[in-house]
Amino acid sequence: MPARRALRVVAPLGVWRSTGTAAERAARCLRFAPLGTRSLAGAAARPRFDLPRVRRELFECWSRAEAMTERARAPRQAQYCSFTFHDLERAYLADSAAWHWLDGEMSSNIAGETGAVSIYSGALAAIALRGAVGAPLPEVAREFCHEHREAESAHLRLLESVVPASKRTRLLPLWRLAGWGLGFVPTVLGGAPALFRTVEAVETFVEEHYQQQIVPLSAGRHGECAELVRVLSHCCAEEVAHRDDAAARLRDGAPAVAGAAPPPGVAARAWAAVVTLGSRAAAEVARRV
Repeated sequence: MPARRALRVVAPLGVWRSTGTAAERAARCLRFAPLGTRSLAGAAARPRFDLPRVRRELFECWSRAEAMTERARAPRQAQYCSFTFHDLERAYLADSAAWHWLDGEMSSNIAGETGAVSIYSGALAAIALRGAVGAPLPEVAREFCHEHREAESAHLRLLESVVPASKRTRLLPLWRLAGWGLGFVPTVLGGAPALFRTVEAVETFVEEHYQQQIVPLSAGRHGECAELVRVLSHCCAEEVAHRDDAAARLRDGAPAVAGAAPPPGVAARAWAAVVTLGSRAAAEVARRV
């Protein structure tokens, strides 16, 4: 029996880019984000998601993509019509299962949220060290780290609850170490402004990263993934809030020039560029390994 035909899944690695102004991109996150997620509210305000449905959407997206591969269409491998649903599910969960576009994207999401939690842990370690050597930072920096780490930890738990272990990057220890260093080094050397500048740069990239998934998924290009779009939009909306919070704290801590904070200097812009390039490279690696 020939293999069942399915919608072709195009793997747009690096193709989808954020479009429109920053305000328009943020609005797209908020348009799909559930009520109660549009600010940095506490965990009690976090929405409830249909996690079994999200898992099913991920599985069905993988099944459609797998059905269109050459090995699935080959006569000896045209097995999906004769397989039971549970056989196909076992194939999806197997360590040897191929990764398709959405698998790579979700792996990079896991890596990113893992790194984000570690960024704030590293920053808190730097704050403690500076306090011990007599160069303490304002208490708002510590509060900033605790509040945002809580949100990032919630994102990570949410994604881990729907992404199988076989579909996660194997380099998570590296992302934890890199994230910790990215939080520790600028904070211990540059204090709160360097911390806020780093977070602003990271979250600017993260917004773009989530948009590369939200746009095609919400348009139905990879099948029906409405609940997954809600999850990703919730995470994106909170990341946008983190970025805006960091930017606001930078403005509040900078000397006013004609009623506004001065633009970042050359060193700050260079550091933001390094953070952005490093984040993009890390996301690409996490999609593949």
